[in-house]
Amino acid sequence: MFGTLENNARYREEALLTRRERLSSRLKPGASIGMDGVFSMQGYYAKGGFVFSHRDLRFRTEIADSPTDLPASSRHIVPLADAPFEQILDYDRSCFPASRAKFLKAWISQSDALALGYLHDESMTEVFGCARMYLGTPPVLRHERIFGVTTFEFG
Repeated sequence: MFGTLENNARYREEALLTRRERLSSRLKPGASIGMDGVFSMQGYYAKGGFVFSHRDLRFRTEIADSPTDLPASSRHIVPLADAPFEQILDYDRSCFPASRAKFLKAWISQSDALALGYLHDESMTEVFGCARMYLGTPPVLRHERIFGVTTFEFG
């Protein structure tokens, strides 16, 4: 039994290093790789050269079914279509290492969807988290502004 576990551990490490090299070969020399990993697996990711940067946390809050009927406790939740786009773009640029104007316009204006922004961090509950780790130099970003949807779903 121990030999099987030892071989599996060795295989996992080899697989991690192989995947890291495959990713690195597709990037410009010196480019960094960022990943979101399970907190308890940080030691495993560190074997591949990844270094902890910060915690990514997902929060939730209760909102009304319709943005026009928001209760007082949800007054800081606003439809992004009603917010100044330059303000959204400036905020996003502080959290993402490249401009995403075209993407954001399309995302905010999807039919049969509602993009919301949260203006303050009161009354939100943490529901999930992971470790943000980098192989190479991390980008200079406002990590305190980055919430789950900007990292988990969109990378």
